[in-house]
Amino acid sequence: MKLTLEHDPESIQRYAHIKPPRGLGVQRCHIPCPGVGRQCTLESGHRGPHVAHDWRGRVTAVWEGGRAVQGSADARKRVAEAATRRDDPGADSPSALTLLGRSLARRFSSVEDVVMLILFLAFLGFAVDWFLRMLG
Repeated sequence: MKLTLEHDPESIQRYAHIKPPRGLGVQRCHIPCPGVGRQCTLESGHRGPHVAHDWRGRVTAVWEGGRAVQGSADARKRVAEAATRRDDPGADSPSALTLLGRSLARRFSSVEDVVMLILFLAFLGFAVDWFLRMLG
């Protein structure tokens, strides 16, 4: 079974109640939808069908995934890890900024979370600046 927003807008409405998990440290499933460039946005180890959401939290695809799909994702992950190991002279190791970007992309579930983080960091910067001006 594979439902997408483009091909089955009426059928996909049955899954509109499923929301992506929020919060820091939530590990995503990331199982790819066959034939579509989307990944499961539910929590890793979930039950039921895989569900992909857009940046607004709207369901865009629902599909059944078997162990073969999970195995292929695990195999791709192992190959990617082997390519980035330091003992492989042909592989370029990713920069610290690239690793930070990947980590943030896995940790934040939506654009709102990223915006809130940016606002928090800006507030923190203004608070430190204000405190230093008060001392001097």
